[in-house]
Amino acid sequence: MSVPMAHFERMYADSEDPWEYRRRWYERRKRALTLAMLPHARYARAFEPGCSIGELSAELAARCDALLVSDGSEAAVRVARRRLAPWPHVRVEQRLLPDAWPEGTFELVVLGEFGYYLDAKALTGRCNPLGHTPALAALA
Repeated sequence: MSVPMAHFERMYADSEDPWEYRRRWYERRKRALTLAMLPHARYARAFEPGCSIGELSAELAARCDALLVSDGSEAAVRVARRRLAPWPHVRVEQRLLPDAWPEGTFELVVLGEFGYYLDAKALTGRCNPLGHTPALAALA
């Protein structure tokens, strides 16, 4: 990560939703476009790093048999766990990526603005250690 986690913890200390994912039309539209561009209706196993408070994760949950979401922020993970509690097939973990990239393979990896905080080596190396080509939703 190019930004210390303390920066994000301060943001979440000021607001449960510092990027206003729940309120901003732009964020709602971006989620809708992300879901619309996914090439398949369902995924057996998906991963969303940098899930923040789990707003996109909640919508991905309906399309995934197993969904792992993570964030480096302890505060964000607490909110995401509450948000995603209705879906037993969704697991929320605190992970500092790219070093704590999860084991196994995923049919779908959704990189939101999280990707802004990684360099090219982290995105192509740690984020895809086996060289597989999952469906990758990268958001601008």
